[in-house]
Amino acid sequence: GGLLYLSVLIAVIMALNYICLRSCRIIVKAVGPVALKVIGTIMGVILVALAVELVVMGLVGFGVMPESR
Repeated sequence: GGLLYLSVLIAVIMALNYICLRSCRIIVKAVGPVALKVIGTIMGVILVALAVELVVMGLVGFGVMPESR
């Protein structure tokens, strides 16, 4: 049951990605360059935050850094 649910979910996400990539020119024209820069900056900040979280969790997992909860 769980494997089927996960497989369907992955297929749906892949389909959404395909649709977005196929219509990227329309999306860029509709959104505009300024909004794309803002979205890119926000996504960059989110990516950096995730990277820092992964590094911290790795250091905690290896025992290099104490858990701070």
